[in-house]
Amino acid sequence: MGLIFFTYFCVILLLVDSSYLSFHQSNRINVLLNKITVPATLVALCIALSVHLTFYGKTTIQPIVSTCAFFFMVLASYHILNMAFIISELKAYRILQKINAVFHLTGIGVIIFYVGRFQWDPLRGFYFVQRDIIPGMSGVRFFMYVYIFLVPVLSIVICFVKMFFVKSNIHRQRLLLHGLSLGLGLAIWIAEYRYFLIFSWVFSFIPFGYAAMLALDNMVFSLTRVFDIKQILFGLIRFIVFTVLFAAVAGLTTAGIMQLSHSVSIWLVLITISCVIIFFIRNFVAGKLGYIFGKTADYEAVLDAELQTLDFGKGHDAVLEAFPRIMKQHVTCKGLDILVSDENMNLQTVYSDFNHHNTLSANLACFEYLLSQNTIVITKTELIANYQYESIRDVLLDIFETTQTEILISMREGQKLIGCILLAPKTHSAEYTPYDIRVLSNMYSYFFLVIYYLRNISKQDITATIDREVEMSDQVIGSIQNYKDTLEAHHFSMESIAYSAHQLGGDFIDYITLNDKRAMFLIGDVSGKGLSASMSMVILKSIIHTYLQTISDFKELVTKVNRFIKDNLPRGTFFAGLFGIIDFPTNTIYYLNCGIPLMSMYISSYKNAIEIQGEGRVLGFVKNIAPFLKVRKITLHKGDVIVFTTDGLLEATNLKGDRFGSDRVGRILQENSDAKASQIARTIYNNLLDFILRKIDDDVTILVLKYNE
Repeated sequence: MGLIFFTYFCVILLLVDSSYLSFHQSNRINVLLNKITVPATLVALCIALSVHLTFYGKTTIQPIVSTCAFFFMVLASYHILNMAFIISELKAYRILQKINAVFHLTGIGVIIFYVGRFQWDPLRGFYFVQRDIIPGMSGVRFFMYVYIFLVPVLSIVICFVKMFFVKSNIHRQRLLLHGLSLGLGLAIWIAEYRYFLIFSWVFSFIPFGYAAMLALDNMVFSLTRVFDIKQILFGLIRFIVFTVLFAAVAGLTTAGIMQLSHSVSIWLVLITISCVIIFFIRNFVAGKLGYIFGKTADYEAVLDAELQTLDFGKGHDAVLEAFPRIMKQHVTCKGLDILVSDENMNLQTVYSDFNHHNTLSANLACFEYLLSQNTIVITKTELIANYQYESIRDVLLDIFETTQTEILISMREGQKLIGCILLAPKTHSAEYTPYDIRVLSNMYSYFFLVIYYLRNISKQDITATIDREVEMSDQVIGSIQNYKDTLEAHHFSMESIAYSAHQLGGDFIDYITLNDKRAMFLIGDVSGKGLSASMSMVILKSIIHTYLQTISDFKELVTKVNRFIKDNLPRGTFFAGLFGIIDFPTNTIYYLNCGIPLMSMYISSYKNAIEIQGEGRVLGFVKNIAPFLKVRKITLHKGDVIVFTTDGLLEATNLKGDRFGSDRVGRILQENSDAKASQIARTIYNNLLDFILRKIDDDVTILVLKYNE
């Protein structure tokens, strides 16, 4: 009965595989695999039914079913050999296909005249009634030799020979792994045949060989990136030596202890002690012998640390000297090209180790497709192997061939391509592995900063750029003054003061007119100091303006900004602040608190200043901020004032170590409630200077909003 269940289990496995291949996106490999899977499924079904019928004594139908199993084996064997011809792209394919057909038609003749019947009786169990082709050579044995053993061996030889002639590394690795999958099935069939001479029922294990082979093949042909075989082998060795071996030792030790004593308490003590000892021995041996088994290259942490040292303040040439050097040193690529988009959306080469001067349109359909699929890193091998890229394959392959590169890393701003980095092949003919792809994807934030800098900042005089875009000056942070007319038309007034303790900083203020009835304002603090924080601030401003072109939902905007910070800005970058929308017709402020340290409001009707408490998470900590976002609103009346400040104001200390604090802001607001917004902002700032009596050591930003009607 167990044998029956096992054969039906193989049927189910093969049926699921066939269904997956049938309904999955069709490609040449899937079609070839399914041509093997379908007859293999029928083989398994016929064998399962034959065993079932024999077991229950249904002798009339059983011979027909068992014969059908052999017919489907011939069909599966034909497609196994035919697949080897096709994926190897042999020139004489058509001739070989005809020979293959004749060869397997002969097998059908063998089945008809010489293969016996699967039988069973209570005394002998399962057995075959066989006819000999020649004395001592039964039809079943001949069939197994030729069509179960010879064909897979021939297919393996074809795959291994062809490996030396194919140009693509991914195709070479696929041929190798396909040969190994055939070898796995062959090993199962050889073991089955060895014991078939002793136990005829082992014949039922033939479907398991098909299932194992096809399961591995499905995995093999789904690979689109080259794997480091050495890395896989070393991992397997480490697993066997440091896990399986020591697990066996622990098991034998446990068994020995249980033989020595019959006390459960003694068992627990001795087993615990022995496991601890074995664990320490294992770690000691692994540490001492680690170099023997080869530690795989792990450069992510070092690359991350090196990229953090990039100093954009030294200018264009310094960046283009340091960045390629770091990449070539740690990624071990032979060279790279850097392209950035200009105002006409053309990708211009700004750096090339191969003296390339390529110009590409950033609006090419292939780039639009990569952006739509959110594909950051794509390799040449993945492009060749993955049917998903069939529509853009020729164009991208032409780019790879022209630039002599293997990897394309694309940088986006919203739905626009702002630049890309092309990496040449690795040194010493090494392959880019999934580990490399993962590291390059994780380093995207640094690549984005480099491209953004080269595109938007380095083209201009760095001093002028800092004055206009980065430095916390009245021209940048105080730009809200340009909207006084707009605000005053709606009976609002707004004023901001920003001070950067390190000339450059990450404090953030912006005002954006949405339409005639609404405007958005932002205040916050980007983590970090100096140019790095300033760069992040500039990028965030640009991204928010970009998102507003396509996003109308308030929460969705903040969610996407959070995701951008998490995925694209340097690790450890956070934004603590507030997103607010002023609805002029209703005098209402809708806001999302994202970790703003202080919101103080003076309510004119109560003649009192209060601190507004709002729930909010800092952006950049978690990927999905949506569950933590709550839109709140405040309706203002004549004389109401709101003050927003970053943590630099609240955490400022005097010579005694006392904090400036929120209470002090509330008192100043209450005492100066009748003043203009500009006077309130200036008063808070002057009080800060008088309080600390020294140079401000952190960025300070103050935003005052007052309703005057």
